[in-house]
Amino acid sequence: MKPTDRFTIQGWMGKASAGLVLGYLLAIGVSGILSRLSPFPPDMASVQLNMWLIAPVWLVVLSACFLFRTVLQAWLWLGSLSAVCFLIITVAGL
Repeated sequence: MKPTDRFTIQGWMGKASAGLVLGYLLAIGVSGILSRLSPFPPDMASVQLNMWLIAPVWLVVLSACFLFRTVLQAWLWLGSLSAVCFLIITVAGL
């Protein structure tokens, strides 16, 4: 592999769409878990914190989705993490 072959734009649309769709679901799941595990009562400040937590988590996932080697890896990893988050919320009764 030539040094210039490591950084290509191949598959960027699939990776970006995985980051957009599954990154959003992952951000919602992380926010849901943290809202239930928070020791604070569900007052307005806690609700606002959880609401505004979604955007930074989503942007981190969207930025990091281009680090996957293939589009399939991006979809599988982000989909699995999103499923685990929602499974934790469902099973734990959160």
